[in-house]
Amino acid sequence: MRLTRKEILFICCLYLVCVAIRLLPRLAIHPQLLTFDADIWYRLCLAQYVLENGRPPQWDIRYLAYGHVPFWYTPGALYIYAFLAKLTSLDLPTVTSRIMPWIEATAIVPFFVLCRYLYSARVAVIASVFLALTPAFVFWSAIGTPQGFSMFCIPLGILFWVTFLRGQYLGGRRLLHFFALALLLTINFVTHLTYFNHIIILLLVHWSLIVEKKGRWKDYGWLIGAILISQIATMWWWLPGKLYWWWTQGLSTSTASADRMIFFKHYGTVSGLLGHVAFFFLVYFIFRRKHKAELFYLLPVFWAIYPIIESHMEGLLIVFQKQDLSFNNLVRPIEGFRFYSFLAQPLALCAALTCEQFLQSRWIAGAGRCVGRAAAVTVVLLAALLTTDLYAGFKINERFRAHWVTVNDIDSARWFRGHTPADARMVADYYTAQMISGVCAGKALLGSMFPLKGAGIPHISDSWKVLYDIHKIYQSEDIATVRTILKRYGVTHVFYSDAVLQKIEWVLNGYGDHDGLLAGKYDGLLAVDHHKTLLNPAYFEVVYESQDVKILALREPR
Repeated sequence: MRLTRKEILFICCLYLVCVAIRLLPRLAIHPQLLTFDADIWYRLCLAQYVLENGRPPQWDIRYLAYGHVPFWYTPGALYIYAFLAKLTSLDLPTVTSRIMPWIEATAIVPFFVLCRYLYSARVAVIASVFLALTPAFVFWSAIGTPQGFSMFCIPLGILFWVTFLRGQYLGGRRLLHFFALALLLTINFVTHLTYFNHIIILLLVHWSLIVEKKGRWKDYGWLIGAILISQIATMWWWLPGKLYWWWTQGLSTSTASADRMIFFKHYGTVSGLLGHVAFFFLVYFIFRRKHKAELFYLLPVFWAIYPIIESHMEGLLIVFQKQDLSFNNLVRPIEGFRFYSFLAQPLALCAALTCEQFLQSRWIAGAGRCVGRAAAVTVVLLAALLTTDLYAGFKINERFRAHWVTVNDIDSARWFRGHTPADARMVADYYTAQMISGVCAGKALLGSMFPLKGAGIPHISDSWKVLYDIHKIYQSEDIATVRTILKRYGVTHVFYSDAVLQKIEWVLNGYGDHDGLLAGKYDGLLAVDHHKTLLNPAYFEVVYESQDVKILALREPR
């Protein structure tokens, strides 16, 4: 298959639109103010460590205050960030906000090529426009998290697999094509752990091809072989630290969890409704037509099965009263909302195939109307609806600019990095601590929302203890209690500002329609006079002050 000039021009224009959606909102704010989600600052913490040391850390920096946990993050993304910083001479936050949007926007390209190969140019255009304007896809492929790379790899992996089964090999060589797929999986694995989404989706896609009689059960051997190669090629990374045990048993996903049906709020109302309706219509269409269904119509249905289950897993656990399984990584590997972007791809394709059936129906093609004009009107209407929802409903610009820290906070962290010893450790609220770690390659008390439920390590094995202790530091009037907690975690400095105190209050009591994470779990904490504790010069020294930010160094009692 070769793309026509018009198709190449279309995908180039759509790519530029994707860049603009991601980049333009950020140009209005300081380049170091990053969209705060998916813990991008902690990833920059690790990338900063790579920049300074030439390799990832042996132990996970997030858990150094509690014990030695093997470094379990994928190293590939860290080297990419470090390389881009070296190449451009920009700091890592600026690379994230100014360079990465150009790379992240490429996720739309292999999706278009896959749809064009499997179906037609019309289906590819409708599906790509639908996906490019789906809020969940835009947001989660545009905030510096490498899961956007997995969204690039999945359509490419499906394309590699389908062409392999059809005998359309790279360079006309079967083994070359097979090892190209294995290489793609390997690169995906060392870049982000959503690689596991990729292989599960490939296994399901092949099942759909078997049902459509375009694949054989024994072909699973080739697919499993490619997966095994990706595992063997990366044994140097995951085997020494027994990372599979940590991924499945030791570590827990974030404590963040959807406690109500908020799917459409974080996915996008229009794209969510249309996508799910299209999915169920396609299922109905396939069952109604049975063996007469169009070729590859089962593919997006099977592709969607896994991300649909995981996207709604938190709601299902609530329905079945199994919320305790939220900390089981095999049941809930990551928060449900992080699967939304992976669900967006097959749902966009389902929407396009549903539109194609409408265009080929007796009301359009059957009535002698121009299908091309009807398709153009369909694309324009969809684009208008989705764009309105993206900006007015989802408020994508506001989400991109929600950074939770200030430039002054970042400057304060930069001072802390250059004026304190390597073993210094500062406490702050969750958001500010993440930023401090990103600037300093560590030196912050982290992990409060990422408990190690199965590791048996003191303090951090409790779901809420570290989070509670951090808030107790700011909320207690008993200096002995404050000092005990600081010593417990090896904290030498306290980050103090009005904004930090406000975020401490948010996490405790909630804000807007968000419940406080500690609400009902511990006794309520009351506002206190910090001159008895943190601002008491007998116990803390102000070593840095800028505007409302103070960095307090713990003193030994006189």
